[in-house]
Amino acid sequence: MVLVGGGICESSRVRDDIDIVVGGFGKAHGSKGGFVIANKAFTTAMKMSPSYIFTSTEPPIITATALFTSKYLMDENCQERVSHRENVAFAKQVFTEKKLPFLDFGGHIIPIMIGDKKEGVNDATEAKAVAQDLLEKGYLCRPVFHPSVPIGEARLRIIVNASHTKEHIQGLAEALEQVLSKHNIIGRREGKAVSAEFFCCAEKQTLEKQNGKY
Repeated sequence: MVLVGGGICESSRVRDDIDIVVGGFGKAHGSKGGFVIANKAFTTAMKMSPSYIFTSTEPPIITATALFTSKYLMDENCQERVSHRENVAFAKQVFTEKKLPFLDFGGHIIPIMIGDKKEGVNDATEAKAVAQDLLEKGYLCRPVFHPSVPIGEARLRIIVNASHTKEHIQGLAEALEQVLSKHNIIGRREGKAVSAEFFCCAEKQTLEKQNGKY
């Protein structure tokens, strides 16, 4: 099976088992808006639900942009998609080597955990301070804190893209190591990767289903 940018459903080999697909045309697509793909009964029910909000049709230029980038990114020879996967893997490798407190959910977004419920610190203030120190070193890393995440689980949201070099990623890792050490976060929190359990869950269920265990 050739991977063509179909996300977790594709890489976990469960694309044909999914009944409802929701996606967006922002970020990698450089456009806006989103979509829901499902059978007619579901989409009709969704449009009739009380929470459904009517919006006008997207302008043609937005639709054309989303269509063009979708075709481009889903080309099996798309080098940007390959570079992106390699950069994300390299970042996680370097973060692991430096024992940075990150969570690995198998995707390209890498949360660097700042808050700690046990410590009882004001993690929102601390996350902002860490982000500011990184900015002064030349790295823009947005802090995320309550109410976006629970109190005690503030984090930095690290997103590596296809145009980053290994030198960029290595430099970020070193800056993170310095700043997190300064704020006594390394050592207070240990890095942990949960990708194997989370990311492979759908694939595991598919295999168990095929073997009559699910």
